[in-house]
Amino acid sequence: MKLTIRALLFGCAVVALAGSAWAQEEEGGTPPGDDTAATTPTEGGGDAATQPTEGGGEATPEAPVGEVTKANYPEAYIDRGLVIPKGMINGMLWMGETTKFDFVPMGLGVKYGVIPKLEAGVYTSFLLKPSGNFWGKVIGIDAHYLGLAKPKFQMAVGVDVPLLFCDGCDVLSGLAIDAPFFFKVTPKIWVKTLHGLIPIQISGAFGLNLQLNLQAGMQVMPKLAVMLDTWLLSAGLVGDGKYASTTSIADATPLKLTGLYCVNKMIDAFVGFGFGDLQAAGDSWGITVGVNLKL
Repeated sequence: MKLTIRALLFGCAVVALAGSAWAQEEEGGTPPGDDTAATTPTEGGGDAATQPTEGGGEATPEAPVGEVTKANYPEAYIDRGLVIPKGMINGMLWMGETTKFDFVPMGLGVKYGVIPKLEAGVYTSFLLKPSGNFWGKVIGIDAHYLGLAKPKFQMAVGVDVPLLFCDGCDVLSGLAIDAPFFFKVTPKIWVKTLHGLIPIQISGAFGLNLQLNLQAGMQVMPKLAVMLDTWLLSAGLVGDGKYASTTSIADATPLKLTGLYCVNKMIDAFVGFGFGDLQAAGDSWGITVGVNLKL
């Protein structure tokens, strides 16, 4: 039973990570975003009008200024936006290790740019150690739409739905409403909120929560970005238990530092080190390594 609970907790963490690393894209956007309309203008400037070729003919029409496409997808993480471009497939594979080296999780996910400004994804989790429960019994589904795209600010709306397949669990027990934003403070520094803004429990007693997850990042070099993730507040709005109480970063301080290196515009490699609670650092640290592959 204890192992099943750990598997479920890890599965929920995959939902958050996928949102953070992807939609942190991470996964597709920018940063990730995940997870894309970004802020990189076309080289020629202007309005994406059809440009004449050197031979006098007409070239293929370019994308509007500032719009990220598969063809011009940037290597710099800060310029990728909150959702991936139309037609792009973004796959993510990562593995982790925990404090006592007795729990080795693995996450696998795929996102797809359905139409301009809209992405959808699916992901799941596995346990490589301990043996006996290889599949984490969670499948997450998400969709996000880029509602606002300015040169320095983007905001999306979306939903994350974890489906549980453990014994005695309701398959659909809850979901999370998202409204992530991304703000480019300087050409090299950004701040963004992550997924999971409003978790909602719909199985059993109804519960509604407000959770503020935050990321600060820096584009250290054209191909290297570093980011720091934490959370500021979890406020219970409706319901019992965690849905009625409020905790803040003063009560628990999760912290994760991730470095992402762009091998090329279609491949990223990343490594992360963090704590479930910095106030109990010796008992809650973990390591993550992974790769993003875009097609």
